[in-house]
Amino acid sequence: LGQTTIFGGKFAKPFMSTDLLWDGDVNPTGVAARSRLALSADSTLDLSGILFVVDEDAGGDDSQMLGTQIHLQSHWGPVLTIDIAAAYYDYELDSVAGADAGDFRTNLLRADGTYLSDYDLLDLVARVSWTGISEAWPVTLTVNHVTNLGAAVDGDTALGLDLNVGRSSQPQDLSFAYGYGETEVDGVLAAFSHDNYSFATNYMAHELGVSYVLTENVSLAASLYHYKPLTSAYAGTLAPGEWLNRVRLNLAISY
Repeated sequence: LGQTTIFGGKFAKPFMSTDLLWDGDVNPTGVAARSRLALSADSTLDLSGILFVVDEDAGGDDSQMLGTQIHLQSHWGPVLTIDIAAAYYDYELDSVAGADAGDFRTNLLRADGTYLSDYDLLDLVARVSWTGISEAWPVTLTVNHVTNLGAAVDGDTALGLDLNVGRSSQPQDLSFAYGYGETEVDGVLAAFSHDNYSFATNYMAHELGVSYVLTENVSLAASLYHYKPLTSAYAGTLAPGEWLNRVRLNLAISY
């Protein structure tokens, strides 16, 4: 039997995603629904839809996003899980009154300060998880590819690869991560993608991370980002071959 959940107000993203397109801190405002269907004892299918109110303008048209995703999860025996998801997000960015430089970041703009490209994003995600070593040491490989079908320039795609080893849910859990990413200048809407680098698009990047769960409520994490402009056309004052580094240290306390 299927089950449906309806979300309203401000809520966690009701779909499978990675930081390539959706930063972990983004919680949409609007309405959404998700229906889960059991295809078999080992497989489920999630169907999600969302109306995301991006920016409201009392005197004109609002900015909003309509999106939908289909997500298949299948367990292949006791230690292997495969997730495949396809989503389409259609943005209508008629109002940018509430936006600032931190939202536009490195997406291309017209002379009047509005976006040059439309953002009609086809988002494909595949994930393979294996727990054959032990429950405490799962191995997960995630591939995420995004195409902006509304881009006004050739720079319309993004690719992310993430390899994670280890768990981070129980005290004394240790986990390691490696990620590789390439995002062209208007391949993603920078306002909602991750903020790990000093520029949000037109990058090639490598990431290394480690995290440790100290107690039930306290965890520690460290990340190293090694990145550079992807192409010289949108690199600004940076040289295309100029590699940059950023280190992040995080202490998270939950209560």
